[in-house]
Amino acid sequence: MATDYVSAVLLSADAGVPLLYHKKRGIITLPTGKVDEGETPEEACRREMEEELGVNVTHMTLSHTTQHRSPKGNLYLGWHFICNYEGYLVNNESAKHEIVVEDELSWADAWNVLAKREPA
Repeated sequence: MATDYVSAVLLSADAGVPLLYHKKRGIITLPTGKVDEGETPEEACRREMEEELGVNVTHMTLSHTTQHRSPKGNLYLGWHFICNYEGYLVNNESAKHEIVVEDELSWADAWNVLAKREPA
């Protein structure tokens, strides 16, 4: 059985690109989350960005998809978006992660962060 997840490179005219420092794993990742049953990846991306960061996604473009197995053998299908957003970043899950805003993050840097991510 596969688990779908989403990630987003969030772009705003007023701020840099937000990344998340996961306290438990000790790594920096793009904002991510699981796709709930009955939900499209686009719906999941909008919901996750609002839940985790308190922002409203105004436009999204699917960048690419990925498929990989975790070291435990779980299959993960990733939907990776580039999104514009409105609102102010709020860390709604402060026990889980910290927000790190990169002012000069290049696209290559963002996808390198994603490539190093190990799913939950």
